[in-house]
Amino acid sequence: MSAPKILVVDDSAAARAFVRAALVRFGLQVVEASSGPEALAILGAQPVDLVITDVVMPDMDGYELVRRIRKDPRTSAIPVLVLTSRGDVADKVAGFEAGADDYMVKPFEPVELEVRIKSLLARRGAAPAPAAAQEKLATIVAVFGCKGGVGTTTLAVNLALALRQITGEAVALIDADLSFGDVGLHLNVPPVHTINDLVQYVEELDTAMLAQAMVEHPSGIRVLLSPPRPERAEEVSARLIGRVLDLASHSFDYIVVDTQRVYDDRTLMVLDKAELVLLVLTADIGALRNASLFLTLARTLGYPADKVMPVLNGTGVDTGIREQDVKRVLGGREPFPLESGGVEVALAANQGSPIMLTNPRNKAARGIRQLAERIVAER
Repeated sequence: MSAPKILVVDDSAAARAFVRAALVRFGLQVVEASSGPEALAILGAQPVDLVITDVVMPDMDGYELVRRIRKDPRTSAIPVLVLTSRGDVADKVAGFEAGADDYMVKPFEPVELEVRIKSLLARRGAAPAPAAAQEKLATIVAVFGCKGGVGTTTLAVNLALALRQITGEAVALIDADLSFGDVGLHLNVPPVHTINDLVQYVEELDTAMLAQAMVEHPSGIRVLLSPPRPERAEEVSARLIGRVLDLASHSFDYIVVDTQRVYDDRTLMVLDKAELVLLVLTADIGALRNASLFLTLARTLGYPADKVMPVLNGTGVDTGIREQDVKRVLGGREPFPLESGGVEVALAANQGSPIMLTNPRNKAARGIRQLAERIVAER
């Protein structure tokens, strides 16, 4: 097995030579670049296991180099260590915000550099191989809200977490609310990578590229975020959505998709590919009317009756609408009841720590866990 290859980027030949000497003593291969553009050219031409970059360089500084490495799905998984004389807290924050995995300040001790490199390489080597195909395809669960404010994203996020907790299996959460998706906010995940990273690679997209565009949450679920700005939503095509779901089905056991409340071709792509559609509503006139319209659409599309599961969110709160009224609108179906979790649920979401993690005993969290258990049992 060949030694790991390290790309050292610094406009100072003397600095590169010092780092190269240390790396060679560690038994590592070294490739050098004197600028950001040269580094990107090298990364496009040959495989590299880790990048060490300075910050202060002409033409392109180290922060911009890191951002470009992270933006390209072909290189976004490569660990990056920033090695610079700039040691202020603000500089370190800027490095990590750009996407760096580690930050060291010059002058450095070679033994510390060796330890940090080994740690970054081990972390990358220990990562699961998301491209490995599985015999059984994932169960895709689409979460569709009858209107705004019914708790669609809260349910999608906490359901994905519950499925992970219950099964310990691979769970993906995809934010397909392309214009105003909030999954990243609910999980406190910054949009370093989003589905837009994949737009230009639709035809050659594979599971490895998809994995690089996803973000791993500390809970173990992997997240594909919606576009960073509403105006970029139009870049995402229905074909890309379909490709993402098809590829993810080979890498995960469960896929939860938070959908947008628009019947366009992209949402229909999600609904068509889903094994189960959770139709989220509350006991109010607007939601009930829209639920009825959705069920009519589902019948028109030829969906089997058991593909759509109505979920009545906020039960236990008197809205003046009786349970039998809800069932009548739903064509006699018994909706899955989710009790209101109170203000605690909203506070948890606002803090980027979903209720399933902060207080699994909350009424809403318990209900979502029961829903997840039902999905697992019927898989």
